[in-house]
Amino acid sequence: MKTQFKKLTLQLSAILFFALLVVGCAKQEMPAVAEQDDFLQELITSLENAEEMEQGVETRSHKKNTFYTLRAALKCVGLSSVLRNYRLTLFAPNDAAFAALGLDADNICEAFDTESLTNILTYHVIGERIPKVSAGSLTMLNGNPANIISKPLTIRGAYFKRYLINGARLIGRGSCRGIKTFVINKVLLPPSVNIVEAAQATSKFSILVQAVLAADPGVVEALSAPGAGVTVFAPTNEAFGDLLAALGVGSLEEVIGAIGVEGLTKVLQYHVVPAIAYSTDLVDGSELPTLQGETIGVDLANLSLNDKSGTGTGLVADCLDIVTSNGIVHTIDKVMLPQEILDAL
Repeated sequence: MKTQFKKLTLQLSAILFFALLVVGCAKQEMPAVAEQDDFLQELITSLENAEEMEQGVETRSHKKNTFYTLRAALKCVGLSSVLRNYRLTLFAPNDAAFAALGLDADNICEAFDTESLTNILTYHVIGERIPKVSAGSLTMLNGNPANIISKPLTIRGAYFKRYLINGARLIGRGSCRGIKTFVINKVLLPPSVNIVEAAQATSKFSILVQAVLAADPGVVEALSAPGAGVTVFAPTNEAFGDLLAALGVGSLEEVIGAIGVEGLTKVLQYHVVPAIAYSTDLVDGSELPTLQGETIGVDLANLSLNDKSGTGTGLVADCLDIVTSNGIVHTIDKVMLPQEILDAL
């Protein structure tokens, strides 16, 4: 993985950082309203004058980006007073992005309660000023994961890169005081469910959910914890069916009878990487650490993972990068087994 993944502490520190921002602002004397308005106007002006990132192919013929809705949102939840005092990175949706959701400057503050709107806005902020945009996973200021990817763009024979964050194109860049700004063409909506809740809502993971609930309670706790920052390789029901057939048993209960609750817990922990790992973070030939303690090999040439059994585990291409509030889920077509469990069978 690039830079060996984002460590779990990054998400925890992001949440703590936001808390410190709020507390710090509460302790300090708040700037005068006029001073906050001056900063907000300066920020919006810098966004309107942002340098184009796509060489004007799709933006030059359109009218200038405007940010009336973003300005109203920042003002009604009081975030402008936070932004003005810190070196941050802001991904700013333009008015067209909000309009696609039926939102504008007149209704944005009524459409959400303060907590929900703050959560959405802080999902557009990184708690540091990044020098330049690059592909990779991020932890946003609200603690949720996001991902930037790059795609090639050829214009009249010249090669460029198009950057997207969670599917939203970065179409402009600039800065305002200590804030690095990127204009985006979609509103980023933070995930609302955690890993366990996401699995429970997906029928093809029903046996996996049964296994998680039957294992040591620490498994549920680890996959439900806010800010967990983990990646789960999730076997489908068919994958569990193949495992039962290979073991010559007819149910999950019989598997538990063979390896015990502790063994089941080890198997599940072997499917969890203690870091955020989007599919674009996976590096061919690398070894991924797991909560169980052993590693999983990455074989991108065959879009698969290698456990200790010596057989490949397919990554289901159209079911990768499922974003939850506390981590990432990738669908796989086989239950992976660590050496510890193979030795016990």
